[in-house]
This record gives sequence, structure tokens and C-alpha cells, in this order.
Amino acid sequence: MARKHSSQFHYEGENADTAPFRPSFLDRDVQALLRRYPILPSNWITAFVGGNEIYNARRYARLAREPHNLLIRYQAWYKHATYALKHHEHSSTEDNPHKTLQALAMASIELAARNDAEVLLWDDIVALGNVPQSTLDMRDPHRIPLLTEHSKGDVLPFILRKGGRDLAVLTIEIDRHTEPKTSSTNRRTIEQKMEHYQEIFKRKLWRSHYGFPNSIVIFLTISKPRMHAIMEQAKATIGDASWLCFAHTRDWGQSDPMKKNFERHYPPAPGQQPLHDIEPFDLYHTPLKRNGHPDFRLDKFDTM
Repeated sequence: MARKHSSQFHYEGENADTAPFRPSFLDRDVQALLRRYPILPSNWITAFVGGNEIYNARRYARLAREPHNLLIRYQAWYKHATYALKHHEHSSTEDNPHKTLQALAMASIELAARNDAEVLLWDDIVALGNVPQSTLDMRDPHRIPLLTEHSKGDVLPFILRKGGRDLAVLTIEIDRHTEPKTSSTNRRTIEQKMEHYQEIFKRKLWRSHYGFPNSIVIFLTISKPRMHAIMEQAKATIGDASWLCFAHTRDWGQSDPMKKNFERHYPPAPGQQPLHDIEPFDLYHTPLKRNGHPDFRLDKFDTM
């Protein structure tokens, strides 16, 4: 009996892929990319690996179908499908808006910096030989011990290398307005995060823990008013800090159409054309706001 029409949401049973399948270099590149990024939309994957977006999207879909099971696919209404690597330590069949926005933020920097600066991710940083062995021996090397607690950012640290200079970014903190600015409960708050980062920079733990020559922290949130509210909280908590940067975008990771901040589309990746009146999401060229200091730009750090 001929197979019925394959559903874009169901990849098992009668919707499995029964056609002959031959692994390709594209498959290899996609899997390597998703080892670095826990989840990405299909148009962003193609921005990294190259090729025709329509052809590639169909190939990604095949990789997610039985019996191949190389990728996990999540499809939200109106949006490009997002993909994660099957059997990856961070893989999940559940949608994760926070994880998606986190991946888009870092991917936007890596893509936009391609022809301008070198981006060193964690494995590259370790290969430099500057990370103390005590950090590498930790169960989680990104869980920075503080005097009474610990700190771990959303995005792993990375280094931008340009013009003979290095800039180390300790982390990008993603704020989707799911945490209160202050709270009397045990939930982590923005105020507590600011205090943790103040200790890290006062004690220069970015140097002793990672061997970095310098460092900054970026807070990325989902609206301009929310960004200003967090900036005000930071100023009240730790004052003006030159190492603390702020930016905002839209909540691209939100995939629940019943939520008021639901985005019907993912943004184009850096280097792609605007689509649906949406400009590419590019954190690398975005002026980052600071309390009491001029804007900071990742693409111009070597001349600032």
C-alpha cells in the first residue's frame, strides 16, 4: 500500500521515510553544528552550512524521520522548524523558548563576525592552554565558585580575536521576563545576578577561573522597556559598571501562539535578506548599552 501524505508534525509509523537514503556531507556539517548549538531554526542552520534553503530544509526533515533518527524536529505554527541533535546531552523533544533565544544570540555573533573577527568557542579556548587545570578538572567548569554561592551564565564564554587583540565575553544572560527584578523568595533574581557578577569582576575571577585577559557580560532581554528596567536595577544594585552591557530583541524563541508576545517567524540570520519585514538578528553589530558609559560594540572592541 502506498504511504499516505507525510505529516510535517509526525515522523513515525506511516510518516516514516521509506525512500533510499545515502548520508551526505551536508548531514555531517549539520550534526557538527548542532553539537555546538543545542537547537537552531532551519534557516539559521543553512546560514552556517550553505546551500539552498528549500533543499536543505527537506533534508533536515528526512534526518529527523524514522528510521534515520539523527535529528529532533520541533515545528511551531508559521515558523521554520527547529532542530536539535538526537542523543545529544542537551537534546529534548520539548520546546524550549529560552534555549532557542540563547542559541540565536550566540549564533548571530558567530555568523556576523565571520568576515571580521575570529570567534573562539569553548573548545578553542581550552586549546589555547590558558584555562587553569583546576577549572578543567571541575565537574562543571562554568560553575564559578563565589564566596558563598556560585555563578553560571546562560551562554558559554567565548573570545573575539581581532586586530591583534582579544575580547573575552564571560556570558550572555538571556532574560525573557520570567524572573522578577527583586523577590523575597528563593528564586534567582536579577538583583542577585548583578551581585554575583559584581563579585566576579571585583575579584577578577574571569582571570583566575578562565585565564582571560579581560571580560564583559551581556544581558539580552525581549523588549526595550524591559532592558531599561534591568539597567535601572543594575544601577541601583552595583552602580555604573563598564563591563556590564545590555541589548534587547524580540522573543524569537516563544512558540506558543496563545501568548501575547508570540512571534510568527524567526528572524533572518546575519547575511540573509530581511523577510516578513523583519531585519536579520545581529548582536555583533548592535550598539550595547551601558550605565554611565558610552555604548560598547563587539565589532569595534579592538579600537575602543
